[in-house]
Amino acid sequence: MLFCAFVLDVHAQVRKCVLPDGKIVYSDVACADTRAKESVVKAAPTSFGDVGVGAQSQSRERVKSMRLETIQLMLANGKLDEAGDYARTSEERSLVNRAAGVQAAQRKAESRAADEAKLKNSLDRRYKSQIELGNTFRDAYRDLSRRP
Repeated sequence: MLFCAFVLDVHAQVRKCVLPDGKIVYSDVACADTRAKESVVKAAPTSFGDVGVGAQSQSRERVKSMRLETIQLMLANGKLDEAGDYARTSEERSLVNRAAGVQAAQRKAESRAADEAKLKNSLDRRYKSQIELGNTFRDAYRDLSRRP
């Protein structure tokens, strides 16, 4: 019997689409928007048979770094739910959970500040009403004291 080992060369063709609004989309298929400017990004071919343990480790670290960066961008743009759906590893979920905790604390602080502003306005109105009432009594007393 003859066994043959094949080394698979992958030549992925990555297309960069610059949409009319300036947004950049990378895909392995042609740009969906016909008005988009398309260019092919050249990638070095990889041979799965030649990938060593070091290269695999570097690749995993790069993917991990890119995923964390993607989650950070989602969180920075207020897309907490999307970041939560995207998170797979415990480290990624931890990052999203910390952001959710910060966001909840911010909402609580904003709510507290709004409540304090409402209370201050209410106290200001009450104070002005008390001043007006005092002025009314003062004026009434003056009127009464002027009468013979």
